[in-house]
Amino acid sequence: MKHFLPILILLAALFSACSSNNQPVDTTSSSVAKLKSFAFAPQDSFPGLKEAVFRIEERLDTGLVYNVDSIRFGTPLTRVVPKFTFVNSVGSATMRMGDSLITLTGKDTLDFTLSPIYLTIQSSDLTTTKVYEIRVSAYTRDPELYTWTTRTLSAFPPADVEQRVLRLGDTFCWFTNDAICTALYRSTDLGTTWTPAALSGLPDACRVGAIISLGDTVLYYAEGSRVYTSRDAASWNSRDLTGSGLTFCTMAFAFREMAWAVAEDAAGALQLVSLRGDTLGGESVPLDDLFPVSGFATVNFTSTSDRERVMLLGGYARNGQQLHNRWNIEYSVISRRMRITDYAIEQPDFETLSGVSVLWYNNSLLMLGGMDRQGLYAGNTILCSLDEGLNWAPLDSTKSALPDTYTPRRAQQAFVHDRNIYVFGGQNNTENFTDVYRGRLNSID
Repeated sequence: MKHFLPILILLAALFSACSSNNQPVDTTSSSVAKLKSFAFAPQDSFPGLKEAVFRIEERLDTGLVYNVDSIRFGTPLTRVVPKFTFVNSVGSATMRMGDSLITLTGKDTLDFTLSPIYLTIQSSDLTTTKVYEIRVSAYTRDPELYTWTTRTLSAFPPADVEQRVLRLGDTFCWFTNDAICTALYRSTDLGTTWTPAALSGLPDACRVGAIISLGDTVLYYAEGSRVYTSRDAASWNSRDLTGSGLTFCTMAFAFREMAWAVAEDAAGALQLVSLRGDTLGGESVPLDDLFPVSGFATVNFTSTSDRERVMLLGGYARNGQQLHNRWNIEYSVISRRMRITDYAIEQPDFETLSGVSVLWYNNSLLMLGGMDRQGLYAGNTILCSLDEGLNWAPLDSTKSALPDTYTPRRAQQAFVHDRNIYVFGGQNNTENFTDVYRGRLNSID
């Protein structure tokens, strides 16, 4: 997050035939009082000073000088050597810093945290005076630090239940199922308080982890030959698609304004099929036998090449095998079909995981939580992929770790809303959680 330091700059000095950095200037008497450039002298220990680029905005009898990008966090501004040049030689230049008026030599070390500070230039013929305001913006917080807050430690009494949290507009919807009945809780204050809501139309033993959202307006669930839809999360309608010859394994994701489900066809082969409303969308793609049918994570994002993509990670195959596959899914404009690629080929030693959460945030993929083949939990370390899912590495845990109250877990829910990351609930071998955390990268305004 950028914050303008209270810096209004007045530079004070007397110049003759040379500028402050010993560059020759026109020595002819002139009525021009105009700043040509402003910079900070570099210091090897603090590269942020050299990186600072300043622009000059000319006005009538005043001007504004400001740096294009905030100076990196940790750069000291209390001992800085300013470097500036003028269009013509000037009769005088003064810098007022706080209550002090300073005569400069061009090599002075100054405290740029004082205020007010202004630069006043007088032309060499003493007929023109111009005042420049100089604003220096700097990161006052580490831009690489994730700041986490706890929204609640208990949204509702925890129980041994399957969980799913989705967003409909500005309402967060938290579904639970204990293998006997399905329940719904809602929050309209970004996850702090939750209230139970009456629920109708879903099966008693609904696998809520398979509920998906199409945009933030329609929810989908599929089981057997029946497809369920809802626009308010509470009231569900269903339609029997027995005549399609498909048996639905799970809803998978939303993509290209359609919902997509994993289903078995009449021959028992896996297919990825599209749905428009509560009817088949007319598109299907054959799937590998090791395509996940449960416990996987999905994320939608637009790549740096401006292609819409979906990624599925981990989970379990039909035969119960725990997977390490990372399936990249996109639409090919050449074949006019969905194209599915297994990125596990690129990084075969990628850990086998289930119950992870994956997010697209700050132009990178983030992975939270999960459990490996040995039943070990990922803790509060966040994995990051800068190449759209091909390779993954841990973020610096000193800058990204969730709060100490966050216990290692799987099946937590997570999504991004209004540039914040929200993490909900989950479970491990001994506990079930209904806590909610919100995080934000400091560099994101």
